[in-house]
Amino acid sequence: MVSFNKRTLVLVSCAVLASAASAAAGQGEHTFVLTVEGCASDLGTWSKVTGLDVSFDLADYRSDDHTTVYRWFYPVGGPGSALTLSRATSGESEAVECCLRELGRSGEPANATIMLFDYDGQPVATWEFDAAFPQKLIVPGTDAAGSQGMETLVLAHEGLILRSCSDCSR
Repeated sequence: MVSFNKRTLVLVSCAVLASAASAAAGQGEHTFVLTVEGCASDLGTWSKVTGLDVSFDLADYRSDDHTTVYRWFYPVGGPGSALTLSRATSGESEAVECCLRELGRSGEPANATIMLFDYDGQPVATWEFDAAFPQKLIVPGTDAAGSQGMETLVLAHEGLILRSCSDCSR
């Protein structure tokens, strides 16, 4: 395990969320499943996720002991980008709206998990987010011709943990 502090990328092996695996299995495409602590159910499958990154600014410290200049780098900075999930508007939108109401009532951020499943419904990777809180939800209506719009959910967070899923099927 590699760890700096709460706001650090950590590489460890993952555990499978049973409800997320059953939701994504058999869909014939790669999907992401979002789960938020404190919400009654997972928030369904998503086709696109951005913001899965961690970046650190480096503070550069130098000292001079009159014979050699020493240099140290220390990671500083935030957790990375806001998390943005997108999918076609569907019946799964109601779960998101219920979860946002629950989070809004409590006013407290919650830990969130995103799992990527391959086309066979097998877990590929898991990302966990500390203290996630919704920033924006965009749910466009459908037009009279029946084409669907894209639903977008944006979550701010305090830190990201990436878990490798090479051993998740055990």
